[in-house]
This record gives sequence, structure tokens and C-alpha cells, in this order.
Amino acid sequence: MSERKLKRLDALFGETPQPVSGERVVMVDDALIDEFPGHPYKLYTGKRYTDLLESVQELGVITPVILRRKENGRYTLLAGYNRRRCNQVAGNKQIPAVVRQGISDGEAKLIITHSNRQRGLDELLPSEKAFAFKMEMEGLKETRKQMQKVDLISRFESAINADEQAVSGDLFKLEQMKYSRETLAEHYGLNPTELHRLIRLTHLCPELLELVDDAKLPVYVAVPITYLPADTQLLLYHRITQEGCKVDIEKAELLKAKHRSGELTEEVVDGILSGQLLPSKTPKRTAVKIKPVVLKKYFKKGESAKEIENTIAAALELYFSSQQAQSQP
Repeated sequence: MSERKLKRLDALFGETPQPVSGERVVMVDDALIDEFPGHPYKLYTGKRYTDLLESVQELGVITPVILRRKENGRYTLLAGYNRRRCNQVAGNKQIPAVVRQGISDGEAKLIITHSNRQRGLDELLPSEKAFAFKMEMEGLKETRKQMQKVDLISRFESAINADEQAVSGDLFKLEQMKYSRETLAEHYGLNPTELHRLIRLTHLCPELLELVDDAKLPVYVAVPITYLPADTQLLLYHRITQEGCKVDIEKAELLKAKHRSGELTEEVVDGILSGQLLPSKTPKRTAVKIKPVVLKKYFKKGESAKEIENTIAAALELYFSSQQAQSQP
């Protein structure tokens, strides 16, 4: 394997992809650049955007964007969406870029997700996490298959997970490249259930997903809703936003169960949202405390709690037996 190929792979899986040996920064016409389909991240807003824009207006784009050259002479943007936007607003027609060639879709997906890791999970919206994790899972899976085909894995015998980086900063050892939820969750400090819930959000209609991003619909409530058909999800959205209906986890799980059993209709949806079709709950028994003055009146000092309990039970049995006898003709 060539040294250039190894370095390219090292750059591919690094936290922030950088130009590697043999690659140079070129100026590319912005009109020739297309976005990557399904790019999961939203553009900066607020102070972060204005700060970056001021920097670009004053100094230009310092860190080049990363592009993939397409066969038709155009380019796909992999990393640097916010830099490109600010460069456009600044009125620049060209942008400095590193152009990668021979990049598979799997590698492209990993470049996109890894180049955004410096933002941190706390800075990402639930929708961004959902589609980013899904994209990274797909990228790991596709890249593993690609590398198996070209027989790159045989070089690495003692391997670590693909989503872990060696302490020395060397290449990922690709023999054990995992694309399971467990290994990806561990890398991001999540448990597999959290990761699964977030990825499930990619099945939510855009309208409901926006409610999740706005913290108007909790993630754990939204997850069961992801199993519902698109038209039912839209119906829920309208009931929530236009009629003020509330959806909690009990209602969401019941909606999911009714769908799986083939019983979910618009009438059933409305019945669940109104609470009419929710299972009746057995009322809790009221806890009763006996005042010390009552205990003092009927029980001697020194009697145990068990003795007092037995006496009360016997008295109640006698009382209710008497009541029943009096009610009989």
C-alpha cells in the first residue's frame, strides 16, 4: 500500500480532515459546488454566524473547504458549509479548497460527520444528531465493505474499533472496523438505547422533528411516533399545533400499538389524544394515619405495633359484619 494511500486514510478518519501530502489548495468557482445529499447539519445562526462572517469578510476563508470531484467536472462539498455560506455572503465567487478524488460515498459520509465533531453533542439539535449518527453508521458500513474489497485490512492484525483512534495518532486499524450502534454509542459517550432513539428520529416527519428541535415534543415521546405512517404523523402534528392536543409517552405507545395491530384510524387517534381510549386506571387507596390521641384512648402504653394492628383489624371486621346484618331485611 502506498504511503499516500495510508496518509489519505489517516486524514479521512481524523477528527478534523486536513490537507495531506501531495494535495494542494486551489481556488474553485462556487457555482460548480453542490451540497452532499442528506447533509445533516444546520448552518450557524446568531453570534457564531456573525463572527465567522466578519472573519471571512476581513481575512477571507483561512481554512480551505474539502470537496470531492465529480465525473461531470462539478464538485460535492464535504466539509466547510458555514465557511462557504459566509464566503457567498461576502460576495466572493471563488473559495479555497482541497479537492479529493477517488472518494467513495462511505468515505465522504465519514469526512462530513468527523469534520463536525469539534462542535460537541451539546451544541447539536436532536435532528442533527439523528441524521449525523445515521450517516456515520452508513459511512462506517460502506467503507468497511469497500476496504474489504481492496484487501486493505490484512495489513492490520491487532485492531481496534474504527471509531477509536490510536493513542499514537496512527492510522485506525481497520481489521475490526465496527459499524454497530454499541461501538458508535461508546465513542460518543452515549448508551446504545440513547443512540437508537436518536437514529429513530430520522423516521419522523419534518414537521414533528421541528417540534422536537424546539423542545416542544420530548425525544422519548417522539420515538414511538416514528413507527406511525407519514399521514398519521402529519395528523398528529396538526392536532398538536392547531388544536392544542398533548401527547405523552402513554398516548404515544398506545398509538404505536394500535398501528401495529391494524386498528389505528383517525377516530382512534382522536380518541387516544382526548384520553377516551386510554386504559382506565385503578385508583390508589388512600393512606390513613391514626392520630396519637386516638391510639392513646384505646390502647395501653407498651403494646406493640402488631398488637395494635390486629386489634384494629378485628374491630373493623366486627363493624362491617354488624353493618351487613343491619342492612339485611
